[in-house]
Amino acid sequence: MILLAIGAGSIIGWRLYREYLLRKVEKQLSSDALAKRKLRLFKHNLRSGHLLIVLGCSSAIIVSVLLLTVFQLTGGIHLQRLQEETSQLKEEVFALRTEQTEWMRMPIFAYPENGFAFEAIDWEHLLVSNDREAQFAAEYELAYQLSPYLGRTVAMIFVDQPLQEISIVLSSKLPSIDDLNGWEENFSRLLHDMQNVPLITQGTFSVQFSKDSDQSFEQTIIRDENGVWTLLERSFPNTDAQEVANNEGSESISSTPQTDQSETINTNEQKGSVKN
Repeated sequence: MILLAIGAGSIIGWRLYREYLLRKVEKQLSSDALAKRKLRLFKHNLRSGHLLIVLGCSSAIIVSVLLLTVFQLTGGIHLQRLQEETSQLKEEVFALRTEQTEWMRMPIFAYPENGFAFEAIDWEHLLVSNDREAQFAAEYELAYQLSPYLGRTVAMIFVDQPLQEISIVLSSKLPSIDDLNGWEENFSRLLHDMQNVPLITQGTFSVQFSKDSDQSFEQTIIRDENGVWTLLERSFPNTDAQEVANNEGSESISSTPQTDQSETINTNEQKGSVKN
């Protein structure tokens, strides 16, 4: 638009300059009738050209203004659409945050009297086939059904086809350690229901607390030869990591140069045989 205005101004200025030269020549002409007639014809042609140029520039300016208006309207509509989508996304994010907050505050419900129907999942199909979609669907169903009783839960299923075994991992998140008693009761009931699925031979239950993170733990269970669940000792990853870091720090602080006698003892220990 600016370039068009500059071009139109340049053309009009050039035509005005030629008009000025024409008038200057007209004053210098003699009384020759033929020369005056030629000059009038030239002036008529020049002014006709002026009119065409003015009309052309005006048309170009009008078209440019129309195009600019269309572009502005289109940009305004696009901007309004983006603002509406942004507002909708903000509402969805707010709804998700509200839902997540309510979900995190959701108490642990009592375990159903009829138990959890592990038989609803086709474990044999997961073991025989390599159907990833079916496995993802089973993980989602398992997490969705157990979340009210174990807290916000994420489930993973691992299939060992050569050994014909299935392992499950359930990672739950609880608001605080005050909900641990309810989780313990539901966990005991859950083990009883898992007893009816012999294909599941191992399970790992990870519990994380939002407030008391140092009390988070992992509980692993394995099925023995008689098909009975055996509970291994619970591990506390956060506490163990802190203890290891403290031990390493204390060892580095208390370390002193070794004497020749200690070096000899270490050498003898390395060369000695293993004690029964």
